[in-house]
Amino acid sequence: MPEDENGTPDNAERPRWFSGQLVGPADLTQSNHWAIERRRRHNRLLHGWGLVCGADVSPARTADGSAVPGTVDIAPGALLAPQGDEIAMDEPVRVDARSLAPAGTGGPLDPDHTYYLAVRYHEELSGAVQTVGSETDEDCAYSRIRESFELGLLDALPEIYTMAPPTGPTGGRPCPPVTTEGWVVLAGLKVPATGAVAVDDSPRRFVPLAQSAEVQQELLHLTLTPNLVWLHENAFREWSYVDGRALTRIKEDPVNPPQMGDFTSQGMMSVSFEHGSLLKRLTVTGFPVADRELRVRLLRAPIADAGTPSDDKLIAEVTVPAQAPGATPFTGHDDAAPDDRARVDTEKYRYFILATAKKTSPTGTALSGQASLHTFQMSYVPPSP
Repeated sequence: MPEDENGTPDNAERPRWFSGQLVGPADLTQSNHWAIERRRRHNRLLHGWGLVCGADVSPARTADGSAVPGTVDIAPGALLAPQGDEIAMDEPVRVDARSLAPAGTGGPLDPDHTYYLAVRYHEELSGAVQTVGSETDEDCAYSRIRESFELGLLDALPEIYTMAPPTGPTGGRPCPPVTTEGWVVLAGLKVPATGAVAVDDSPRRFVPLAQSAEVQQELLHLTLTPNLVWLHENAFREWSYVDGRALTRIKEDPVNPPQMGDFTSQGMMSVSFEHGSLLKRLTVTGFPVADRELRVRLLRAPIADAGTPSDDKLIAEVTVPAQAPGATPFTGHDDAAPDDRARVDTEKYRYFILATAKKTSPTGTALSGQASLHTFQMSYVPPSP
């Protein structure tokens, strides 16, 4: 098989067959090598590297919804390694992050440190056969190479994630640098001693084509008029309504007037999304007053929830502090939680808005004016067809 001066197979030369030629393993291996390297070069230069689709990471849970400590679920997906290798994750994977030794540490995981769950291309020999004349299994050779992947937990982002893009002359397009780094990051993780793993999707890098497709996905906006149902058997905590606006109560209970920190209005309303939608942002408009803090939260709860507190209920929250007299209308917004929580699952969860107004003036001060909520808007990406 043709090799360069370092003994590496020649990437640019492929076998040429002719009648009567003596063909050996080196010839067939060179043919495979040429085809593989050509495909890697094609992937690396035309498509780049990163996630192609899928491979979403979420905290692992039992059938009853309890968190599995230190463990995450990885959905099936496809990726391209920086060298151009194709990584196929055809089946879901559940992995205990604590079992993956982080590079450079080798010790117990720091619950306050962000580690990076990553995957890289891996090959392993398979198809053991006994060679001619062999008498023991130790003389076996392998007739197959199985393409697979390897998971790892990195202590820091790979250098390739922090490298500046190559620059060239005006109008040019420099080739990407060749790297020996093979890891593709799936997510950032914080692994507490107990409870669910915290998943951060921000380090995920998509190949340029997939990134463009994601950016071009249609972002829809669902705008709702507040229609809040009161939560307690106390009329003074209801919201009142004028021209589609929800107004805080201004009438005080003469027997038990609201104290500083008390809720003067509380209410909730259900929200419906198409299964598989990805929630992106909550936007709230309204009018503040000097003695009330407004808070609007978009939450989810298991359909069979019995009222047990859960850390994963909150999707987005907008808080508007009390403002001095003469304040102008406000528009507040908050980006949604990580994808594992913001991905709508109507089979497991119900979605709702909880709106409250809390008195912030000193005890004994009468309520002054009415704060109001005008619109709730949820921005989301609809599910793929």
